[in-house]
Amino acid sequence: MPGMSDPVPSPTLPPVILVHGFASSSDHNWVRPGWRDALESRGHRVVLMDLPGHGGNASPGGGLAAVGQLTELAGSYPAVDLVGFSAGARACALAAASGQVAVRRLVLAGLGDGSLAGADRGSDRAAMSMTGPLDEADIRGRLFRRMAATAGNDPEALEAFLAAPAGDLTPEVLARIAGPTLLIIGERDHLGPADQLAASLPDSELVTLPRIDHFATTGRLESIMATLRFLAQ
Repeated sequence: MPGMSDPVPSPTLPPVILVHGFASSSDHNWVRPGWRDALESRGHRVVLMDLPGHGGNASPGGGLAAVGQLTELAGSYPAVDLVGFSAGARACALAAASGQVAVRRLVLAGLGDGSLAGADRGSDRAAMSMTGPLDEADIRGRLFRRMAATAGNDPEALEAFLAAPAGDLTPEVLARIAGPTLLIIGERDHLGPADQLAASLPDSELVTLPRIDHFATTGRLESIMATLRFLAQ
């Protein structure tokens, strides 16, 4: 449009890599809710990464494959900020803990104590399944399938993602993340609370969104504003 120009990335800020959640897409989690626009307006260069089997990433594998791809992507920059949601947050945490990339600041959204190794995730696995019959009373299952369809994801590819190793989040692994970490979780998130997760991180800040469930986390303005404030420090 006349009189308008693209935002110019700040030379003093590292790129921000955004990694979406399971069954979703970069467009669904980050572009439509306004994350990319908000970050770019503050001078951040935004890099969108699709999980394996999601969006434009046709490569096979699950969470550990995502960690490898993220580590390779982040390693192409001198330093990065990582922002992830749910399965994307797990990949970001494991990549940051690997010590193979220079992570300035880390934002983990939709990750809670229920994400830690040893937590009972049986009901989650059933809800996340993309094939077979679906109980109409399974609200989470319906939401996952609706999200996958809206994002244009292949159900078989999502099943393969679930079946592949995801990597364990343990207090010992989280203790390796030396940089500042922001945790964002909804008060009604089925993976919450995130108290143990926060206590396992050497330098963490926890933001709990009142009356918000897992799926609404990235759609909330409070999440975007908390991230902008955190990355500006």
